[in-house]
Formats: sequence, structure tokens, C-alpha cells
Amino acid sequence: MLSTAPVPPLSVEVLEAALQPFRGTFLQTPPMYSAIKVGGKRLYERARAGETVERTPREVTVHALVLRDFSANECTLSLRCSKGFFVRALADDLGRALGSGGALKSLRRTASGPFQLDRAIPLAQLEALAGSGPAERAQLESRLVPMVDALPELPLLAVPEEDVARVGHGVPLEVGPEQRPGRVRVVSPEGTLLAVAEVLQGRLRYVRVVAPR
Repeated sequence: MLSTAPVPPLSVEVLEAALQPFRGTFLQTPPMYSAIKVGGKRLYERARAGETVERTPREVTVHALVLRDFSANECTLSLRCSKGFFVRALADDLGRALGSGGALKSLRRTASGPFQLDRAIPLAQLEALAGSGPAERAQLESRLVPMVDALPELPLLAVPEEDVARVGHGVPLEVGPEQRPGRVRVVSPEGTLLAVAEVLQGRLRYVRVVAPR
């Protein structure tokens, strides 16, 4: 259901006061149009069926929230947030805080983990480079993020050269007692990603092996 309400006079002071509660760690209620499951069904499926269900607020963190620009009825923000944060919910919550209601007009993701927008290229350009000569393919490879850098949140576990082939064949390896339980990036002595694994009871349980057999 859509509704309208007058927008109060906006100023830097008014907007900054309204934005302040959305900095740091707080509880956020997910929007109905989201992929979160409630009762075995995605929320967006329930929303499309005309349902509205109770949603449990979840803890999220906004590391940075900057007011870039504003007009009589719009504002432009940039933010750096944790996984699971909904920008659409922020627009709605900010509108409520201002007493006018709010909706997200546009959204541009500039980074996700190690992936940066300034390193992205259009699909047509990607296909052209992939089908060109050595110089173009080298240019394409220079834009690729190495697999080992794609999961920076996981600690590295280097294995000796004699174990590289064993990892490629999915052979569980024993690790030292100093290795903490949890997921790790298994790499060769040269730093090439071999697998993502779980350290359980002093052994590696592979989640995904990427090393050639």
C-alpha cells in the first residue's frame, strides 16, 4: 500500500540528527521483499501473495554513513555496512524518523569485500577481451581478483609441496594443534589457493577443492 506525506524542511542538522541512530551496531527489521525465509518460505514470496508477516529484527553494523547531498525531498548517502544490512530498510526507517515516510530511489554498490567497482568492466568488453590476442587477454587477467584474495576473512593455511597433490585429490590432512577450528584457505607454498576447508578435530574437511587433480 502506497501513502504520501509532506516532507519537513530539510537541513544538514535535521538530516544528521535523523541519521545518527543508524550508525554503529543496532537492530534492523528486514523488509518484506527480501530472500529471508520465514516458515519455510521466502519473504518476497509471501509479499507477492499479499501477506505481511512478523519479522525478527537482526543485528547489523553500519561502519560509515555519510550525507553527500540533499534537496527538498531527496538525500544522497554513502555507507559501508555489514553483511545482511538492507539499504531499502534504511530508506524506510529514515523516512519514519523524519516523519514523512521514505523509499529507496536508486542504489549503487561500489564494493563487496575485495571486489571494487573501479576494477569492474562491462560484459561486452569482457567478451571482447577474452576473444582477442595475447595483449588483450593479459589486460583481462590483470583485472581478475585471484581466488586466494576473494575470501580475505578466512585465515591462510599453507601446506608443503608434497601435500599439494593430496589436497587436489581431497585427501584429508592432519594439522597441528596450534591451528584453530574453523574455515581456512588452504594454499600452496607459492600462495595459490588449493581449497577451502574446515578444521575439525585436527584434520581438514574440504568444503571446496579448486586445485587440479
